[in-house]
Amino acid sequence: MDIGLPSLSGIEAARQILKLAPESKVIFVTAETSASVAEAALRLGADGYVLKAAIDSDLAEAVEAVLSGKRFVSRNLCD
Repeated sequence: MDIGLPSLSGIEAARQILKLAPESKVIFVTAETSASVAEAALRLGADGYVLKAAIDSDLAEAVEAVLSGKRFVSRNLCD
Protein backbone atom coordinates (compact mmCIF):
# COMPACT_ATOMS: atom_id res chain seq x y z
CA MET A 1 0.00 0.00 0.00
CA ASP A 2 1.29 3.47 -0.78
CA ILE A 3 0.52 6.56 1.31
CA GLY A 4 0.01 8.78 -1.74
CA LEU A 5 -2.78 7.26 -3.78
CA PRO A 6 -4.55 9.38 -6.40
CA SER A 7 -8.17 9.42 -5.22
CA LEU A 8 -8.04 8.05 -1.66
CA SER A 9 -5.14 8.36 0.76
CA GLY A 10 -3.34 5.14 1.53
CA ILE A 11 -4.05 5.65 5.20
CA GLU A 12 -7.79 5.89 4.55
CA ALA A 13 -7.67 2.90 2.17
CA ALA A 14 -5.85 0.84 4.82
CA ARG A 15 -8.39 1.93 7.44
CA GLN A 16 -11.22 0.67 5.23
CA ILE A 17 -9.42 -2.60 4.42
CA LEU A 18 -8.75 -3.29 8.10
CA LYS A 19 -12.35 -2.48 8.99
CA LEU A 20 -13.65 -4.98 6.41
CA ALA A 21 -10.94 -7.59 6.96
CA PRO A 22 -9.26 -7.04 10.35
CA GLU A 23 -7.05 -10.09 9.87
CA SER A 24 -5.32 -8.41 6.91
CA LYS A 25 -1.66 -7.49 7.13
CA VAL A 26 -0.81 -4.05 5.75
CA ILE A 27 2.69 -2.92 4.83
CA PHE A 28 3.09 0.58 3.47
CA VAL A 29 5.75 0.98 0.78
CA THR A 30 6.20 4.68 0.29
CA ALA A 31 8.51 7.59 -0.44
CA GLU A 32 6.96 9.47 2.50
CA THR A 33 9.78 9.78 5.06
CA SER A 34 7.90 11.67 7.77
CA ALA A 35 7.98 9.88 11.12
CA SER A 36 4.60 11.40 12.00
CA VAL A 37 3.03 9.88 8.87
CA ALA A 38 4.58 6.50 9.70
CA GLU A 39 3.22 6.77 13.24
CA ALA A 40 -0.25 7.55 11.90
CA ALA A 41 -0.08 4.51 9.61
CA LEU A 42 0.98 2.24 12.47
CA ARG A 43 -1.64 3.69 14.83
CA LEU A 44 -4.42 2.77 12.42
CA GLY A 45 -3.21 -0.82 12.38
CA ALA A 46 -0.57 -1.11 9.65
CA ASP A 47 2.03 -3.78 10.37
CA GLY A 48 4.91 -2.32 8.42
CA TYR A 49 6.28 0.85 6.91
CA VAL A 50 8.97 0.50 4.24
CA LEU A 51 10.64 3.45 2.55
CA LYS A 52 10.95 3.11 -1.22
CA ALA A 53 14.54 4.31 -0.91
CA ALA A 54 15.27 1.24 1.24
CA ILE A 55 13.07 -1.28 -0.55
CA ASP A 56 15.99 -3.46 -1.69
CA SER A 57 17.22 -3.98 1.86
CA ASP A 58 13.97 -3.73 3.82
CA LEU A 59 11.06 -5.28 1.93
CA ALA A 60 11.89 -8.96 2.45
CA GLU A 61 12.73 -8.28 6.11
CA ALA A 62 9.43 -6.41 6.54
CA VAL A 63 7.37 -9.22 5.04
CA GLU A 64 9.15 -11.80 7.20
CA ALA A 65 8.65 -9.71 10.35
CA VAL A 66 4.96 -9.07 9.66
CA LEU A 67 4.26 -12.72 8.85
CA SER A 68 5.83 -13.69 12.17
CA GLY A 69 3.59 -11.26 14.06
CA LYS A 70 6.04 -8.37 14.46
CA ARG A 71 5.99 -4.81 13.17
CA PHE A 72 8.62 -3.40 10.85
CA VAL A 73 9.62 0.21 10.20
CA SER A 74 12.42 1.30 7.88
CA ARG A 75 15.16 3.29 9.50
CA ASN A 76 15.93 6.85 8.41
CA LEU A 77 12.52 8.40 8.93
CA CYS A 78 12.54 12.20 9.30
CA ASP A 79 10.87 14.68 11.67
